[in-house]
Order: sequence, then structure tokens, then C-alpha cells
Amino acid sequence: MKKNHSLTITAILAMAFILASQSVYADFEADLNKIKQSGEGNYTITLTEDVLLENSISFGEGKKTVTIKGDSQMRTITRFGGDFVMLKITSNVTVILENNVTFNGNLRETQVVEVNDGKFEMRDGVVTKGGKSAVAIFGNGVFNMSGGAISDNKGRGVYVSSGAFRMTGGIISGNTDKEGGGVYVYGGTFRMTGGTISGNTANYGGGVFILVYGSFAKMGGTIDDTNSAENGKVVCYGYYTIDNHEVRITKKRNTAAGTSVNMDSGVDGSQGGWE
Repeated sequence: MKKNHSLTITAILAMAFILASQSVYADFEADLNKIKQSGEGNYTITLTEDVLLENSISFGEGKKTVTIKGDSQMRTITRFGGDFVMLKITSNVTVILENNVTFNGNLRETQVVEVNDGKFEMRDGVVTKGGKSAVAIFGNGVFNMSGGAISDNKGRGVYVSSGAFRMTGGIISGNTDKEGGGVYVYGGTFRMTGGTISGNTANYGGGVFILVYGSFAKMGGTIDDTNSAENGKVVCYGYYTIDNHEVRITKKRNTAAGTSVNMDSGVDGSQGGWE
């Protein structure tokens, strides 16, 4: 039988007092290790202060659901002292991000959240300032976004290597990369039924970029004109469905121009660059 556990984790963000911060992190890490070493169950972490993070957060083996939330005000977990993934979600683990928590990647050169065969439920909160993709999905990982914000990352908002990304709410904005500033789908699937993708920047696909191995279904939500790119706010090289209008791209790419999708009419824009 699953057990429910509740941990109140406190820490003090004190950049000027490194020794004190290290002591605080040691307490934080000790509390996380309690979950890692425990068996199957449901766990809740409530942050009452900000945290300087020195190593990746992970939750070990076993089927676990871990909810992370702040108390009555926004609490920030800031990556400190290295290029490591802040939150690693592996097989059989579900992590739920709720209200009043910000993951601040501090512009380090790696992902903020990595989902590898596990599940990430983003219901609220913020993932920001990643130096690479904010959220990256691998293996059979699943990322469900129903609220919160993925914003201001020096890299893609969401990268789907494989697995599935489902967006029903929230906002992806202010992210920048060469291709797919908001969402980049290399493989796997991206299904959008709600939420907003806006204000992202890339050379190709300012809002969304879909490679030949991936698929994209937009059945709702908004991808607006504030997504900036030289070659379209949405660029697809694979299969996509736009508001029930299905198109299958079967020709090979000849140049980098790709297919720019008109999100308003649900039909193809320029198809320059196809054999």
C-alpha cells in the first residue's frame, strides 16, 4: 500500500555567506535522500525558503510520486556551482510541480529538468534561465504542462528527443535558440490543446520546430506572431495536424527552408527547399 509523506524543507539563499549556504544545502540534501532511500509512495516537499542547489535532485528507485511546492510565497531553487541537470526524473517516478516554486538554471550550460522514462507534471511554477533546453524529454518520458511558465531560457523551452509532450495550459515564452525557440521536437510527439507559445526567437521555427522523426498536433491553444524567426514561427519537416487539418510531409528536405506552417488557416505556407 502506498504511503503519503510530507516534508517541510527550509533553506536560506545567502550568496554572501557561502559557508552558511553549504550547511543549508546539506540539510536540504539530507531531506531529499530520505525520499531517495524510501520505498514506493507519495511524497510532498514544501519549500519555506529559497535553496542554493549544488547537485542534481533525483529520487532513486521505486514507484514514487513527488509533489514540489512553495508555501505562501514564491520560493526559488537556484543552480549553484556547476553545470548539472537540476531535476532528473527517471523510470517509475512522477514529479508534480505546483504553486510558488521557481527552478532557476542560472544560465549554466545544461538542461534544467531532464525527463528520462519518468513523468513530469507542471501545473504551476516557473522553469527559467537554462543555458540549454529548460525541459528535455528522453526515452519514454512524458511531460504534461497544464500551467506555469517556461521562460527566458538561453536555449529551447522544451526539447523532445523522444517520448511525449502534452500542453494543455501555461505559457512558453522568451526562449532563444537556433531552431525551435519555444519547442523543438526531434522525435516523439507534441500535442497542444491549450496554453500559449509566444515571444520566442530562433532562425527556424521561432515558436515550434518539428524534425522528420517527430510529430505535432495543434488542436487548441495559441502560437502567436510574437514568436520571431527568419523562416516562420512554426516549421515542420515531419507529420503535423493543425486544428484538425492533417498534412503529411513525405518529400525530403533539400535546403534548410523547410515548411512554414500558417497557424491561422491551418494550411501550408512556403514549401521552398523540398525536392
